[in-house]
Amino acid sequence: MLFDYKFMRAPKDIVKDMYFGTKAVIQTFSLPYSDTEDLLYEAYDNIKANIDNCYIVKLFGQIAAHYMFRDDGDVAVLSDVYVYRNFRSHGVGTAIIRRCISDTEKPIVAYIHRTNISAMSLFKKHHFVITKEKDRLCRMYLANGNITPKKSVRK
Repeated sequence: MLFDYKFMRAPKDIVKDMYFGTKAVIQTFSLPYSDTEDLLYEAYDNIKANIDNCYIVKLFGQIAAHYMFRDDGDVAVLSDVYVYRNFRSHGVGTAIIRRCISDTEKPIVAYIHRTNISAMSLFKKHHFVITKEKDRLCRMYLANGNITPKKSVRK
């Protein structure tokens, strides 16, 4: 079943909602507590500073997800992806990734918590590969324009 996703720039007043979504992810996948507090401050400042690069996805007239997608020189960065609980398993994450792929010709980088198995699987499904692991984060990379896997040829 295909859904009618509506993508739009996030309104300025969504900073708190984006922060709480990001906070939920950080608190779920981060340890120890002192590190978590630093990440939370950094996340809030990052969202606030980059609000012009933040987007929402509406489904059935309600906000289903939010994310940040920004140009960072040679790459585009997809971050702060949060799909609201009631909208999970509706293809929203896939729609966000596909939208980002179509919005840039640059390679796309995403940072995913290593223990966030569902997010890791989603990005791998869309041909992102892990290029770096540090602490709890994995840097995942998609060489845009090469999104279909190459078939191996047997001789």
